[in-house]
Amino acid sequence: MGNDWDRATARTLGANQTMVHEYLSPQGDTLWVQRTTGPISAAGTSVTVDDVAPTGDRYNLSICEILVKP
Repeated sequence: MGNDWDRATARTLGANQTMVHEYLSPQGDTLWVQRTTGPISAAGTSVTVDDVAPTGDRYNLSICEILVKP
């Protein structure tokens, strides 16, 4: 979940990522959820989660890992 409190503007995601939901609030905030495009097959694999635009806005981004059922 991401939160940009500087302004309401659409995100441009980095490679191999998909936007799940994005909300541009009338108060000038952006809230969004993004994910990797496909599953990551091996434990310990480094994954990049980023937004390539906008570049000057401040934002918070929380990351979580969803594990498969054993």
